[in-house]
Amino acid sequence: MSANTRLGYIAAIAIAYLIGLAAYPRLPEPFCENGCTMAVARPLIAFALPSAIAIVVVFLSMLWNRDPIRDRDAHTEATYHAVIRTVVLFLLGLHIAVLFALTSRLRPDVVRAVAHAVPVMFGLTLIIIGNLLPRFRPKLLIGIPTSRALRW
Repeated sequence: MSANTRLGYIAAIAIAYLIGLAAYPRLPEPFCENGCTMAVARPLIAFALPSAIAIVVVFLSMLWNRDPIRDRDAHTEATYHAVIRTVVLFLLGLHIAVLFALTSRLRPDVVRAVAHAVPVMFGLTLIIIGNLLPRFRPKLLIGIPTSRALRW
């Protein structure tokens, strides 16, 4: 992984945490019945998706480095990191959308807009990743590596 790619991932994770930190004081207290405490609800809302972004980046980067038969060319690596970037941008957009809806005090118009935007973001993510996947060559470790299956 190049230094620019690594810095881009770190910047995305830092931005996600900073957005969560900025929104944290304005997040509503969760509703709870008598006697229950939800002390971890606000931190989870503010920091769970940034943590998910960090976990996705770390684990997918580890998988790339440990793949025993991966192509050793820059084109395949660039495609792999484009897929990771797409997932990271989707999670960052989802984080921003959730925090935007919650910090607006759940106004119906904002919630409706976010409820329409999230499936569109997910669909765009799938379209982008689907357009990137043909750039990968078939791997022997995925699927059934029979000669008949490899001919298809």
